Amino acid sequence: MSKALTYKQRQELTIKRGKTTPKNADLILVDRSGSMSSTAIGGKSRINCVREALAPFKGRAHVLAFDDSIEEVDCDNIPNPRGVTLLGKAIKFAIPLEPLHVLVMCDGYPTE
Repeated sequence: MSKALTYKQRQELTIKRGKTTPKNADLILVDRSGSMSSTAIGGKSRINCVREALAPFKGRAHVLAFDDSIEEVDCDNIPNPRGVTLLGKAIKFAIPLEPLHVLVMCDGYPTE
């Protein structure tokens, strides 16, 4: 099991990538695992449904896209599906941020 980063360490790491989610923000956890490429109702992929739903929040929402890794992204930059659904890992990553609210957008098939 890997050691969790402190908030300061994580902040330093994400500043290098140009995206930092502040403490006490509203947070959206987006599943970007391989199953999110499956077709949803209406013929669109699940990940494209999520992208469309988040589009109005560009620049206002704090998003963590997760599979077997976690990436802080903007609403208009949700990565393509890959990997497995490690929801627990994403939640553990989010805890030090002390979010006010958390919205999980997932297809309901966590790996763990």
